[in-house]
Order: sequence, then C-alpha cells, then structure tokens
Amino acid sequence: MPVNHPRPGPGWPHYPAHLNRSDAQHCLDQLGHAWQQALCEPLPIACATAFAWLKGEEKDNGDNEARKVFESGFMHTGEQDKEPALARAWTDFDEMLAVRHGDERAFDYWTGQLYAPLYQHAQWSEHGDH
Repeated sequence: MPVNHPRPGPGWPHYPAHLNRSDAQHCLDQLGHAWQQALCEPLPIACATAFAWLKGEEKDNGDNEARKVFESGFMHTGEQDKEPALARAWTDFDEMLAVRHGDERAFDYWTGQLYAPLYQHAQWSEHGDH
C-alpha cells in the first residue's frame, strides 16, 4: 500500500508522488550502507547542502549554491552551524569537499547515493490527485 508524506510547511497541500517498491528498496539499501559507513567515519554530506547542490547543478552552479547553505553568512545561519556534528567534522565547506571516495569527491558520491534519487523523484501533486 503506497504511503504519502506531506511536505512540511504551513499551507502546503502538496504530496510526493508514490515511490514504487523497487525504488523504495534501493533507497533503503543505500541508506543502510551509508549508516554502516558512518559508524566508521563521518560522512562528508549534509542534507540541506546536498539538496542545494542538486538544485544548483541544474544550472551548473552546484558548489556555489551548496556553499551558501552550508556556511553561515550575513543574516543567515548555515547548516554547519545548525548541526554540531557537522561543525566538529568539517571546519568549512572546502574541507568537506576535499574528502575523496575513489576517484570522485565523497560529497558527490554520497549526494548521488542518498539524495539524488529522492530529488529526482520529488514530483509534487495536490492532495487527492493520486
């Protein structure tokens, strides 16, 4: 039976489209793999930063958009300062990006594994349209 989860926020009556069983299982498998890896070392990934990077990549501006979300600025508290674990692990955005996973940046790898499938699937519909 499919389950809909409302998007957080007042007055926002939109719901994500249904995720088929195999895609949902793949997402859960990736989440389990990431959790196991995170028990060994901090993963160079931050949720809001990853989604900002994915959105920015649509305009070939992923790193700049992600940096704005991760680091604090004038009248803006970045994700790093909101999450103490991130602040302990990474002194700044560049340090987090410097971590490698094989031949690619670990941030890119984990964003692709954990957040890209959800981002690509995020087609919102009005409640009752499904």
